[in-house]
Amino acid sequence: MNVQMNSPQYYPYYANQQRYAHMDQINIHQRITNIEKQLEMLIKMVEQNNQMLRYMHQNNVNTNTMTGGGGGAIIVRM
Repeated sequence: MNVQMNSPQYYPYYANQQRYAHMDQINIHQRITNIEKQLEMLIKMVEQNNQMLRYMHQNNVNTNTMTGGGGGAIIVRM
């Protein structure tokens, strides 16, 4: 039996496969974009942390953290 792949009985399956492949590409692109945004945010936070540490080091700021009665942190400069 010689059946061509582009015959009408196979076309709906092929069209669905193409649509799902296209949706997968969009989903992958959205995930990559989201990861890039998260990495940018992480890099900014690390830079802010490094800036704070440099400030503390340059100004010889020593901090000790104590827990207050309400559970909050109290920073004591020495």
